[in-house]
Amino acid sequence: MTTIEKEDTPLTEGKLAFKESQTKDNLIDVRKSEKKSRNKDDRIGVSVEHLQKVYNKMKEYKRTRLEVHHHFQDAHPEWIHSVAVTSDNKFIISGSFDRSIKVFDLHTKQEVHHFQDAHQERITSVAVTSNNRFIISGSYDKSIKVFDLQTKQEVHHFQDAHQDVINSVAVTRDSRFVISGSGDKSIKVFDLQTKQQVHHFQDAHQDVIYSVVATPDNKFIISGSGDKSIKVFDLQTKKNKSITSKMPIKT
Repeated sequence: MTTIEKEDTPLTEGKLAFKESQTKDNLIDVRKSEKKSRNKDDRIGVSVEHLQKVYNKMKEYKRTRLEVHHHFQDAHPEWIHSVAVTSDNKFIISGSFDRSIKVFDLHTKQEVHHFQDAHQERITSVAVTSNNRFIISGSYDKSIKVFDLQTKQEVHHFQDAHQDVINSVAVTRDSRFVISGSGDKSIKVFDLQTKQQVHHFQDAHQDVIYSVVATPDNKFIISGSGDKSIKVFDLQTKKNKSITSKMPIKT
């Protein structure tokens, strides 16, 4: 049996290396095996190519679906902490740490008004009444303000509405009541018609209240807090419905 010398170029691009002691018969067997392997790889290659095309189509579809409709770049010089949209899908309202509120037209893609120095400190939350008439804002200055979206004028100022930062404001669907949640752990309700505070849920939570919302039927207030709980309050009876859920936070 004849012994062959090591070839200068390894077979299959370096994946197989043959020792000097390898025989001619063994080399023939290896080449036959290599040919079968290549044929198998060719069959797989067609399937991989098809999958690659499918993947590329899916990627393109995802890119199209997530494409930005419009970018209001540099809308504010500082952080935008809250945005709201009118119920007719026409205007975007933004509240910023630059203490201003801006209104943008979704159709023309233009800024239509700038309530400059709307508050004395950072604006944390904005909401809009469902009749698209008023903008409600809450701020670090502990006050709530009401702006007329049509006349572009401030129409009311609930000064010192809370003893701490107002983190969230919401409006009932009937455009009647403003709800506010604060760092003072309380929730307050204000009547937009009489311009009076109508209820104070004192010590509503054990920690800072970060978010409040009213149910569409105007019956309940939902609040979220730093105490890791969610609470439900009856807006009519002014009582805690005791539907409290405390979820552990995983670390």
